Amino acid sequence: MKKLLVAALLLALPSWAAVHNLVLSGANQAVKVQAQDSVQLIGDSNQISLQGSCHSLQITGSSNQIRLQGGLDRVEVVGSDNTIFWSGRAPQLQSVGTNNQLVQSK
Repeated sequence: MKKLLVAALLLALPSWAAVHNLVLSGANQAVKVQAQDSVQLIGDSNQISLQGSCHSLQITGSSNQIRLQGGLDRVEVVGSDNTIFWSGRAPQLQSVGTNNQLVQSK
């Protein structure tokens, strides 16, 4: 019986540990969405509001403004003139491009 229970738990583990990813793409959009474990934005001149916490945020593009209303661990940016507003502890930033900024919300 114990072996069956352990086997059932091991089979169920992947669904418990599922990662939820959100991919947004486009240009000149204003969007408010629920944050996921991982958020990827591809595009230019977007205004994105993320509700909740996320582990990582990846941005490819320029002139985007992202407001995160929750925790954020890591930001990766490829592009220029992107601004990420965050609250809580400071996230790690990897940036390839110019004038990408992390701004702490008050």
